[in-house]
Amino acid sequence: MIALLALLATLTNPAVSSSYSCNGVQTAYTVGFPYQVQGDLLVTSTTAAGVVTTLALTTDYTLNLASTQTTAILTLQAGSRCPNFSTLKIASNVALTQPTSLRTQGSYLPATHETMFDRLTRLVQQTDARFGNGTISIIANAPLTGSGTNANPLICPTATGSVSGCLASADWTTFNGVTGKTDKSTLTTKGDLYAATAASTPARVAVGADNQVLTADSTQATGVKWSVPILANQSVSTDTGVACSNTGIVISTLTVSVAGTYLVTGSAASSLGTSGAFITGIIQKNSVTIAGTTGSISDNNAGIGPTQGVWAATAIITFAASDVVRVLCQNGATSGSVGSHSLTIVRIGP
Repeated sequence: MIALLALLATLTNPAVSSSYSCNGVQTAYTVGFPYQVQGDLLVTSTTAAGVVTTLALTTDYTLNLASTQTTAILTLQAGSRCPNFSTLKIASNVALTQPTSLRTQGSYLPATHETMFDRLTRLVQQTDARFGNGTISIIANAPLTGSGTNANPLICPTATGSVSGCLASADWTTFNGVTGKTDKSTLTTKGDLYAATAASTPARVAVGADNQVLTADSTQATGVKWSVPILANQSVSTDTGVACSNTGIVISTLTVSVAGTYLVTGSAASSLGTSGAFITGIIQKNSVTIAGTTGSISDNNAGIGPTQGVWAATAIITFAASDVVRVLCQNGATSGSVGSHSLTIVRIGP
């Protein structure tokens, strides 16, 4: 039979496949697109369960035309070739080869050239059908990159992955990085970081305060924490057994030698033996109380035996050289004593 495509100057039908729902009885189906030779077609039957069977020319079906510019009729040898609830797909499957050599043709032969251009057009149409709409369509045993079954890790047209060489939907989820990923919504605030609580277990580390630095700390769940950097520990003063008075007594004092920003920590442990007694601790800079550092320990034992307690306070303060920082201990209506107390200043910035 003369190839009709070779006799026509145009190829106007861009379709590359036809699909039909089967009932197990019907045998005749229309090929809704042109083809040059019968071997350019790939015919498959896919069950409702996703099992794909490639049908063979002559054994499973016949074509009434060897080549057509419009349509042809495909006839199954029996309705069982496409069982009830299955899908019959007839697709263009032009091989990625050049079967005709122009060098051996002698003079210019329009029909030969037209056949080759038509073949190239069909290949372009096949590619456009697979990629042109932004999705990828896999045809069983029709590779996108050469010969053999499809070796590309692309999603199969069925959930079961029955098409040789492509991934099932579940596998594609893993391949695409969906399974096991940490969602970007885990980070909720500017400056948040990822850290691992264990192998392959990322977690959020909330942003720290201004001027803090990230520090390794094995006691933290993520192994890191935000903390104030230690640049130079100025000194520590510790005394014990100093009695307090109603008017206040300086129990620890330090003089700043280098100007800068300091972390100041003051503390006192008290022993109260009288009902109603209390100890008040404060931190002062140049004899002025630093806001937020005042605290007290009260007798909560009604004067029966000594009451033990601890006061501690911290503050971040900017000091000039020679500034004086001190801890004062005061009591209330009756006297008490301080078992131990300390004052620490740590330079954390300029």
